[in-house]
Parts: sequence; structure tokens; C-alpha cells
Amino acid sequence: MSGPPLAILIVSTIALYLGRFSTFEATAQSGVLECRINGAQGLEMVLVDANRKSIRAGTRTMEAEVSTDDIMWKEDGMIRVINRRTGAVLHRLPDDSFFQIGQCRSSTKKF
Repeated sequence: MSGPPLAILIVSTIALYLGRFSTFEATAQSGVLECRINGAQGLEMVLVDANRKSIRAGTRTMEAEVSTDDIMWKEDGMIRVINRRTGAVLHRLPDDSFFQIGQCRSSTKKF
């Protein structure tokens, strides 16, 4: 049993393994961010907990979707997104467009 069926099995197995690894990496990333949102004078500390799928800002903890690209949560009926590449904090509008309301950066401080 060699030829194409064996090659397809090997490629499928590798893809499945890499898919699991990528998902693990995406969900394993947690951390503290320093964010300035809506022109606030001070920085707000935000704790992203990928394992619990939550985001904590101040005393509020909200359910969040955490991926390698974005952190998304609903706050006061509005959808907020942090772009993990740029640190931009975005507000999503009903037509699925976004506008920037703040900026975040990684922090070494404790929450």
C-alpha cells in the first residue's frame, strides 16, 4: 500500500498535528496590556486570560474570544476588538465596519 493514498494520509496527519499546535498556541497566550481608550488621561490595565476566554478591565470581567489576530468582547452592548498585531482598540459598528477608539501595548506590570 504505497503511492497516493499513503501520501495523502501522511499529509493529512501532518496538517492535523499542525492545526492542533496552532490552536494551542492561540489559546495559550494570556497577558497584561496597558490601554488608553476613548482619550482617557491614564492608562487602563487589561488582563487577557486566553484559557478562561475572558478579559478583565478594572473590576469588570467579560467573556472574550481570543485568537492569534484579535481579542474580541462585548462591553455595554458594544463589540470591542484589540488587534494583536497593531494594538489598536476598535469599536465595531452594526454594518461590521470599525473605528479606532484606543491603543494598547504589552505590559510587564502585574495586574
